[in-house]
Amino acid sequence: MARKTYTTALRVVQQGNASRDWNTHILQRMADIDMRRLDWKQALRVYEQIRTLAPDDDATRKQLIELNLRMGQTDKALIELENYITHLESQGKGELALKFLEELVRDHAEQPALKRTYAALLHRTGRTGEAISLLDGLGETLLQSGDRRGAMEVINQIVLMNPPNAEDYRTLLNQMRSRP
Repeated sequence: MARKTYTTALRVVQQGNASRDWNTHILQRMADIDMRRLDWKQALRVYEQIRTLAPDDDATRKQLIELNLRMGQTDKALIELENYITHLESQGKGELALKFLEELVRDHAEQPALKRTYAALLHRTGRTGEAISLLDGLGETLLQSGDRRGAMEVINQIVLMNPPNAEDYRTLLNQMRSRP
């Protein structure tokens, strides 16, 4: 019933040419209801509308990423993340992008793709040592869990960062390729 009321209110606000803030406010309430009802698909659609109206809203971007992860749509979550990082960087907000990603990695430590994205951003901002350290740990974790292919991708990412000991990583990569 409440969601229906918000839908009506949204139509009225849109017809009356009210400010975007009202649209965003009402959509946020609708998304909250959808989340409480565990209607993730509908919540995702609403958050996408909010993102269009308020592209700088960290909370909305985080919800979009997290919803996609919950729904098993890692690729879509990464696309959303990359789009947001690109948006922030284009506005000269690289530090905000780093903080945003750091929080996501902390909240979703089980997601190797987020760590790889964070490491790539660290590297782009000149913090290559931290990036390699993060990737090194991730590679070991992936190897221990039996994800050889994932570990090889991580090692290759390290090699592309051209660390001083890149040859050691190349050797390790070649050894892993030669083993069945």
